[in-house]
Amino acid sequence: MSIHRVDVAIVGAGLMGSCAAWQLASRGLSVAILEAYEVGHDHGSSHGRSRSFRRAYADPLYAAMTGLALEQWQRLQEESGTQLLTGTGGIDHGPDYDAETLSSLMTAHGVPNELLSARQAEIRWPGMRFTTDAIFHACAGVFDPESTIVAATSLAVAAGAQILPMTRVVDANVVPSGEVALHSAGGDQIIADVAVLTTGAWLPDFSSAVAEFAGNSEPVLPPLTIRQQQTFHFALRPGEQPLPTFVHKNGKQMYGMSSGADVPIPAMKVGCFHDGDVTTTEVRDQRITDEQRQSVVDFVSEWMPALEPTPLAESSGLITMTPDGDFILDRSGPLIVAATCSGHGAKFAPLIGSMIADLVTGAAQPTPRFQMDRGAWAH
Repeated sequence: MSIHRVDVAIVGAGLMGSCAAWQLASRGLSVAILEAYEVGHDHGSSHGRSRSFRRAYADPLYAAMTGLALEQWQRLQEESGTQLLTGTGGIDHGPDYDAETLSSLMTAHGVPNELLSARQAEIRWPGMRFTTDAIFHACAGVFDPESTIVAATSLAVAAGAQILPMTRVVDANVVPSGEVALHSAGGDQIIADVAVLTTGAWLPDFSSAVAEFAGNSEPVLPPLTIRQQQTFHFALRPGEQPLPTFVHKNGKQMYGMSSGADVPIPAMKVGCFHDGDVTTTEVRDQRITDEQRQSVVDFVSEWMPALEPTPLAESSGLITMTPDGDFILDRSGPLIVAATCSGHGAKFAPLIGSMIADLVTGAAQPTPRFQMDRGAWAH
């Protein structure tokens, strides 16, 4: 058995954990990142080469956070010397949008945008079909999650952080000194002043530990729903121009973005939000059904004339939802919970890393909407 002693132990080396390690190590703290698999694995929510960055939020909290996140993305790119974020612009449209109201709210929240008629939008993007008003905002695009993890962990290691792959944490408790003891399946022990859970879909495995740290015999985590989320890649037809990131709401919420390095030719990644089967990390099978595939193919056939409607490739990941779609970001004693970003948190990863670092150092408190209420949750 080996014993590691650090200021901060981070459990989970996905987007949130890697960005937290970078932010903490850059502030001079000693950091260990404990990952149950190899860093960059495809078992959770952070794999693949393409995720969307968008600022189309009606909620003032998240609209403001997207602006702060963009600053942290730029910092991460500058410090790592790696381009992670590529601008494409973003479109929101469909019958379930009140486009005029959303456009006004975005403007009020400081997010420049254009409100376009269906005809105006179709003239500008003939590779897409529109039947309602659309909102375009130029400050949207795609980023590469796997390259982001490499950039953040590389900076963290350069600042002295340790990465412990294939180290599955099975228990956490407070020792008499007030520190946190984390125990791995292999018998290693990590002692830290503060432990950070960035475990995503594995957060339910730590529900008892979270309740213990919160001083509550009852579970303090909200009900969590874990889904398999499937996405499909469709090639651009010859001669078609790249398309913006988009969300289309018409009964279902469809979304898409450039496929990036996920496929070797120009393509779009398209999926249906909340269309995946409810699962757990123990039983998820990464199976994609014909019905799920056909639903996305039908959407592409009807709404995306720029795309070949036969998928080039497909993939499955996990999303973990809270009842209200908010994040979990809170501290109780020496334990910080920073997981479960409800399917829209990836774009905030460098900012959440900074917020975690502020919680560790005492520089800030979390927004009440993200806090545990020690037996209930504030919404």
